Amino acid sequence: MSLFETASKNKLRFSSIKGNLTTEDLWDLPLTSKSGRICLDNIAKQLYKELKDSTEESFVLPKTIINKELETKLEIVKHVIKIRMEENDAKAEERQTKLKNQQILELIVDKKNDELKGKSIAELEAMIK
Repeated sequence: MSLFETASKNKLRFSSIKGNLTTEDLWDLPLTSKSGRICLDNIAKQLYKELKDSTEESFVLPKTIINKELETKLEIVKHVIKIRMEENDAKAEERQTKLKNQQILELIVDKKNDELKGKSIAELEAMIK
């Protein structure tokens, strides 16, 4: 079963300073926040801390249900972070490509203008007619 099937089947909720969030809500959160607002990084840190605090290694006893739920929640948040970062990288690359193309178009216009500047008055007047 995929992470998101597990999340929807078990109705997982993610604790935040603004209350419980659904899995769908995670996609709307910023990756980080400088002002202490809710963000994916803070949720991941909190889940990691809870998981670390609740996990005591045992070589005999199986993991508790709570630990499995925390692990699933953390994996979901990490997956959302990974996808969002990939999307941000793709957007940044697209912006760079657009900027480069704009620069190339400006150079083409400059070259055409330079070509026109090199023509005589008679050639320019002939081009108008």
